[in-house]
Amino acid sequence: MKYDVFISYSRKDTAIADQICAAFDKAGISYFIDRQGIVGSGEFPEILANAILESKYFLFLASQNSYSSKYTKKEIHFAFNKKPSGTLFPYIIDESVLPNSIELVFSDINIRSIKEHPIETVLVDDVLRLLGRTRPKTENTTQPKQEKTIDSTIQTKNEPELKPQKKDGKYGFIDEKGDVVIPFEYDFADEFYEGLASILIGDWETGKWGFIDKQGSTIIPFEFDKIHYFSEGLAAVKKCDKWGFFDKKGNIVIPFEYEDAGGYSEGLCAVKKNSKWGFINKQGRVVVPFEFDWTCRFSEGLAAVTKNKKTTNPDSVFSWDVGFIDKQGNVVIPFEYGEVLFGGFKNGMCCVCKEDEDHYGFIDKKGNVIIPLIYGSFDCEWSGTELYFDPFHEGLVSAFKGSYLKKNKNGHYVSHGKWGYLDRQGNVIVPFRYIYASNFHYGKAKVTKKNIFGKEQTFYIDKQGNRID
Repeated sequence: MKYDVFISYSRKDTAIADQICAAFDKAGISYFIDRQGIVGSGEFPEILANAILESKYFLFLASQNSYSSKYTKKEIHFAFNKKPSGTLFPYIIDESVLPNSIELVFSDINIRSIKEHPIETVLVDDVLRLLGRTRPKTENTTQPKQEKTIDSTIQTKNEPELKPQKKDGKYGFIDEKGDVVIPFEYDFADEFYEGLASILIGDWETGKWGFIDKQGSTIIPFEFDKIHYFSEGLAAVKKCDKWGFFDKKGNIVIPFEYEDAGGYSEGLCAVKKNSKWGFINKQGRVVVPFEFDWTCRFSEGLAAVTKNKKTTNPDSVFSWDVGFIDKQGNVVIPFEYGEVLFGGFKNGMCCVCKEDEDHYGFIDKKGNVIIPLIYGSFDCEWSGTELYFDPFHEGLVSAFKGSYLKKNKNGHYVSHGKWGYLDRQGNVIVPFRYIYASNFHYGKAKVTKKNIFGKEQTFYIDKQGNRID
């Protein structure tokens, strides 16, 4: 599947959701969380539904905030009706008790709570156990730790790693030792990106956003309705229903004139004007005209775009008219795909879907098919900080062949097919014979297979498919 875990939560619980995401990133657990930012999407419920179906497990962050959220309730009931039994589980993150209506959905599942199952010490291992994995090994090295960059072109040494933390209802930042570096005085604090962190003063509905640096100094004042984190030195901010852009010195570099905006990638940013999307450069000049219904960021010189959506099925999660343009707006790959996976091109390849959800494959930057569009899914390990990522691990990708999600007689969605491994040329390296097959790490991968008695067994294989444990 595309994700290991779908995270259902209330945005008021963003801080603890961030902690869980960070722990999942560290453990190599891929996840979908609705603030990953799908630029220009006007059909977010469809995207949520698709993400739930493409996630192995559904994790509900249970709290007083989420119980009153109409969105989490919709996600829970959709997952209950569509996901196989045993793939949904709640995780209580406060002192609350599940309401009867929600407890009914999880009536046959062990309820986890943060008191009994702390994030780092238990929850992560619980999820890994469900996935049939173990924590990744840490690399031994005598080299000094490489610090993050503040600017896209400048590397700084000995820069402190700061993380947002909540205490007594307020947010601040701590360093790697747990010492308080920035006091607990904000109503919400996000991670640092390119040396600056987005901060909320007030509640989520009427509060205002701004940016601080790692010394706690206000760089961009708290007067904006919405903001995106910095990318390539600029950040989009919203005020009076219009979006503009600031630099990291707090200067307005692009006026407030757009209906929506994304983040910069390869020098260009998707923005919306007159209900259509186009691309501007860092000086605010329109480089690609406003003529698209949906856009993705540029990756390796190309961006996926949608124009004049063709599907007639209102419940479809596929557009059927996704193509690719270059940085001059020229159509390089025709509008003939339904979906683009993994954010775009990586190492000259992009995963696309055509015809229906059982037809995924890879194309090159000229639109030539490298791996036939005959697969139900490709597995990957998502990193929440990486916009584009490579599904090939150590040269191989875990692929599913068959009908991935079909209704059985009980109305549940189940898979009819097997997992195997392909190389970048589409050659079958390990045959399709597994119930599930994870990605390779350090020359081995964990797989699950039924024995002659029909009992599932999990073990490791090498890159030739030989059992090695």
